[in-house]
Amino acid sequence: MDLAKTITSLAILKVNWETKKIDYVEIFVPFIVHLIFKNEYKTVEVKKIKEDFEKEYGLTLPYHPLVTILERVRVRGFIQRQEQLLFVPVKEKIIEKDFSRISEDQERKINKIIGEFIIFCREKFKKNFEKNEAEKIFLDFLKDTDYKMIFSASDETIFPEVNVSKIGKYLIGKYIYNARIDQPEVFRYIVDVAIGQILAQTILYKEYSSYKCNLKGINYYLDVGIVFALMGMSGEEKRDAQEELVKTLQDAGANIYVFEHTLQEYIANLQYCLYWIDKPEIDFVRAKKTLRYLINNEYTASDVELEIVQSSKKIEKYNIKIIKKPGYENYKYQIDEVALKQAIIYTYKRYNNYFVAEEKEETIKKDIDSISAIIRLREGARPRSLKMASHVLITTNPALAKACNLFENKNDGSEGYHIPSCLNDIFIGTLVWLLTPAKTKILNEKRIIADSYAAIQPDEALISKYFAEIHKLKSNNHIKEEDYYLLRQSRVAFSILQEKTLGDSDNFSSQTAQEILDELKDKYKIEGEKKYKEEKERHIKTESILGDLKKDFEDIKNQKIAQERNTVEFCKKASICLGWLIFIIALIIEIILVIKIVRLRFSGAPRISYEIIAGAMLLLGSCFGFNLLKFKFYTVEKINSLLSSMLIKK
Repeated sequence: MDLAKTITSLAILKVNWETKKIDYVEIFVPFIVHLIFKNEYKTVEVKKIKEDFEKEYGLTLPYHPLVTILERVRVRGFIQRQEQLLFVPVKEKIIEKDFSRISEDQERKINKIIGEFIIFCREKFKKNFEKNEAEKIFLDFLKDTDYKMIFSASDETIFPEVNVSKIGKYLIGKYIYNARIDQPEVFRYIVDVAIGQILAQTILYKEYSSYKCNLKGINYYLDVGIVFALMGMSGEEKRDAQEELVKTLQDAGANIYVFEHTLQEYIANLQYCLYWIDKPEIDFVRAKKTLRYLINNEYTASDVELEIVQSSKKIEKYNIKIIKKPGYENYKYQIDEVALKQAIIYTYKRYNNYFVAEEKEETIKKDIDSISAIIRLREGARPRSLKMASHVLITTNPALAKACNLFENKNDGSEGYHIPSCLNDIFIGTLVWLLTPAKTKILNEKRIIADSYAAIQPDEALISKYFAEIHKLKSNNHIKEEDYYLLRQSRVAFSILQEKTLGDSDNFSSQTAQEILDELKDKYKIEGEKKYKEEKERHIKTESILGDLKKDFEDIKNQKIAQERNTVEFCKKASICLGWLIFIIALIIEIILVIKIVRLRFSGAPRISYEIIAGAMLLLGSCFGFNLLKFKFYTVEKINSLLSSMLIKK
């Protein structure tokens, strides 16, 4: 099968859904119309259309969904029923519109995605892929999440089967994760195809109509996996994705809760981490993922204690209420918890080769508590629609959702479909954006980022080999104690581990750990030298700045000194000028007084006041040595002092 056709068809589905604002059945109508136009059918038979549809578009439509689509084509007037499953085209309506143009446009975008991925693998990792192989890897990423589990659907699938190595899974995850920053346009294309993939899978879900409703008033309860994500304990990418889901549900009017026992499960996990985080003897192979995350992200014991103390407040920050599970007062709403436990263990073992029931006893007990609580809140009802269900547990664990569905179908005697008590978060997210198209892009962007980030993390098999090897190296004194902790706790070490093995544990050898250590040391040495160089350059720059500041200070100081010198000179000259002015005025007054006295003496007129003034001046001169010249010098000195204090101070 031509996988390029498959991927292109997914992109076209997204275009149809987004531009025409139509439902997930209607988006297939243009495909059928184009097929009828291209092949010029005289009659339209289900079997023939099924075969030709797969050849033309690379998608396998099962019988019943195809009949549903053909019925929609008939309703739109493109075909008429001749017999029960035989139709004839309405020729005047079967015309070529814009399908070919859209197809060519999307094909160009798909070629861009695949071409850039091939270049990325060749240039970054020296891996060469043919176009068809690269298409297989990309399609595998799109369908990697088990949508049969998410949708609780049958074994039918709309996609061709592809087998991809762990190396391919790692490389496509790395490529997509990097593309969101390095190639935003390509990343948008990838998101479009991913949306089309979910739309295509939705056609197989026969019970979708049961979930179509207004979400206002529906009560959702978060499983511990979502709590861990919201608290940031599963990485920034998963936190962003779950934050967006919670916000979208709340915007739609839903109520979000966390059971007290779920929060206690989260806290108990952190308390386990708090106990072990500083212990040198910790067994990393068997350690919980949360502990590995905390150590790799350099959390201290104090940081973990703070997370424990703030757990309730951080949950409530999202407007999520913490509530107690309902009691067991009404016996008839109780379930067979032993049977539920068996269903959970069976399903977990089926989907996880590393699952050990004894090690997950407490986790399973909390799972049972949550599902049992939802059933009691529903008062034992088997709701046939989401609106009737009212209470739903959301989990990040698709196996738990599958186990819950398996248990309820097996242990409930009633017939017909009902809304399970527990649903997967991806299913809920898909449901929300199908109901609210405005949220499509942002919800799927965050999901793709989270999925691509998960794809580049080491799996359990690789982690086990890695920790076993570094422990052996330490035990045999082949590496120092500090080197062991560097390998064990460095986030960079895990990144190098993934790049060296390309995510495949079969590529891990006894030399890998030593190679990682050497690379880490080189990296830190280079970083140290880089920091030293940066510090040196910063020191030189600082010295230059200080030199400039010192020069500026000296210039300002010299300017101030010169300014003060000029001011002193100005005050001196001004005071002399003013002193002489006052002296001249005083001299003129004294001359006038003398003339007045002489005239009055010859005229015989009264001259007592003038004689008193003259006498006073004579007395001042005789007793204090006062005269006009001394008065002038005194005046100059005072004026100079006054001007200096005023101007220099300013």
